[in-house]
Amino acid sequence: MDNNKQQTAKSVINNATEDWAPNPHTRMVKLTPIEERIKEERPELSEGMTRLREILGEDTYQKRISSLVNITRSGETLMVVTSSFLERSMLERDCIPALKEAFGVSKVRVVV
Repeated sequence: MDNNKQQTAKSVINNATEDWAPNPHTRMVKLTPIEERIKEERPELSEGMTRLREILGEDTYQKRISSLVNITRSGETLMVVTSSFLERSMLERDCIPALKEAFGVSKVRVVV
């Protein structure tokens, strides 16, 4: 590896151990439960989260919803972000009708 590439690789590694996202528009935060983040960042979705818990029941809600990365609504579409393909599959299998009902949307898109 030439010296320039080696220096670039070192700076990326060093940057990763410090503030690896120097872009002022991004920030690194500890992942907290989805309910807390929704209340803080998108309070308009809080009512839907409460309805979703009632529809699914506590056990399914804890297994399928609590670990989600993000939920966003745009018009009649709800986008749900999961952390793995397995989580996505289980969510699609168990929760799509409940998500539609709870958030009053006609389409749910689940992405990893």
